Amino acid sequence: MNIRSQRLGVHSGYVFIALLLIGFAGVAGCWPPPSPNAGAEEIARLFADHRLRILSGMLISLIAAAFLLPWSATVITQVRRIEVGRHTPITYLQLVGFGAFVILFVYPEMVW
Repeated sequence: MNIRSQRLGVHSGYVFIALLLIGFAGVAGCWPPPSPNAGAEEIARLFADHRLRILSGMLISLIAAAFLLPWSATVITQVRRIEVGRHTPITYLQLVGFGAFVILFVYPEMVW
């Protein structure tokens, strides 16, 4: 992995954070969360009244998850460079961990 692609990978992490905040908190309005004292009917009405807004915000958050992949690849590349020897178990652990990490962001947005 050359230096230019690694820089793009690092910057994609910033894009991920920005898009996630814009989509989740800004557009979908999930921050702050609804009051815990709100009843079921009030929560259902909140979701029904803002359905398009919530779906749009979750779509932006779903797109943000794509920017997590280049950042993850950059981190894995650096871990592999640091790890010395023929066997690199931490690199493979990072690979599996980041794969699960991306899924952690993709599935909730798809459910919404």
